[in-house]
Amino acid sequence: MSANKRQKTLLGVKSLFQFEAGSICENNNKSVAVLSKRQYNDFVAVVKEEVISDDKDEIIDKALQAEVRTIIHGIGQPYSAAKETPRLAAFHPSFQMVERMCLEILGGAAWILQKSEYQQAETAKLLERMLRHQTITYPKAKRIGLMGDSGVGKMIYTPQRMQSDEPNIGKSTLINCLLDTPGLAHQGSNGAACTFVVSEYHAAWASQTKRFAAEIKFFEPAERETILKEYFADYYRFTLEDVDELEEATRRDYELRRDTAMEAFLALYAEYPDFQSEEAAQEFLDTATSDHDPMILDKLYTWSREVIASCEADNSVVERAADTAIELGGKIERFVKTWNGDDVLSSPWPLVKLVK
Repeated sequence: MSANKRQKTLLGVKSLFQFEAGSICENNNKSVAVLSKRQYNDFVAVVKEEVISDDKDEIIDKALQAEVRTIIHGIGQPYSAAKETPRLAAFHPSFQMVERMCLEILGGAAWILQKSEYQQAETAKLLERMLRHQTITYPKAKRIGLMGDSGVGKMIYTPQRMQSDEPNIGKSTLINCLLDTPGLAHQGSNGAACTFVVSEYHAAWASQTKRFAAEIKFFEPAERETILKEYFADYYRFTLEDVDELEEATRRDYELRRDTAMEAFLALYAEYPDFQSEEAAQEFLDTATSDHDPMILDKLYTWSREVIASCEADNSVVERAADTAIELGGKIERFVKTWNGDDVLSSPWPLVKLVK
């Protein structure tokens, strides 16, 4: 098949298979009837036959056949919210036209009732309902949450054991696949946790100037101090109090809380000499005289304010934008996990409430 004929065939198929038979499409503000059901089916049969075999040279064009079937069935075509509306009846031009017609009918009926001399409780109630329905409401957006252990991928169950054959295939990978955007959600390796913060993914904002953007929201100042106070109490409880007499489960819980607190402190205060190593952090924290030592807590509060100020937060919110998902990931990395670059940077993720 010649390149010219191939291109014409694809253009014809694309122009017709973007809507169903007998539908109405809007072109330059004009409603145009497309094809009857019979005409539509005849055209489909002709196109498929021409694609599978050319009458002149009897050469089967496999590549063109695959392209046309992709157009017809939508196979292999990633959905783009920026370029096309959802493939639902509510977004079809004919559905929207009926919506407008219904509103016009309601508006006309309401106008008649308003002008009528015949007024009573029943007509007033009817008029109120008509006016209320002048605004079409749609269902609220559904929020889907993914929760689970970090770094757990596809699980294999056997009578003897349960194991993950791909430990770095999990929630982030699923999100990237669903959104058809590799690198958008941070992915870990070797089963390691890749994020420590709740993240939401939305369509682009109306004011967005670049393809990708993120809004990092910190906890409010009072909430931040409460978090730091709890972290310090968790550290003190296991390290500086007698825990030998506790039950094993309780002792293990205290130890995990201590480890979490230490990890948060080392990330948040990485640029400060007292936290540039775990040994230095222990030496500083072990000077505490109680689990609410005012001198220790005052320093932690002050340093946390300095860290957030260095992020150029405006009313506890930081904004970042980029042209690619990978670039945006680099800009928000230390807000969602501990920074792992060559230079030393504080990672304020312990005080981040939400990234979206």
